[in-house]
Amino acid sequence: MEVYYSSENTERLAETAEHRKGDPPSDVITRLQRLVKIIQQLDNLLELRTYKGYRMEKLKGDLAGRRSIRLGEQFRIFFEEKRIEDVKAIIFGEVTKHYD
Repeated sequence: MEVYYSSENTERLAETAEHRKGDPPSDVITRLQRLVKIIQQLDNLLELRTYKGYRMEKLKGDLAGRRSIRLGEQFRIFFEEKRIEDVKAIIFGEVTKHYD
């Protein structure tokens, strides 16, 4: 699957080793970077279930149509699954604290 980002900050966290003040803890960033590598190897998002610790949740209410994956007890990342030029793609949003 292809990975895209709707947030420059999330792209920076996922693709570089650059850390800034206010970023999530380093263990959360490491899990995000691992998640991106895993998703790039998948043909179908449901295959993510075979990887321990990456729990996918379908969101409701104002966030309906999106999903999230926990990156630790407090942090999660929002994403949408789309087709871009006949390729399955994941578009990641912001990394946020769970109830922010």
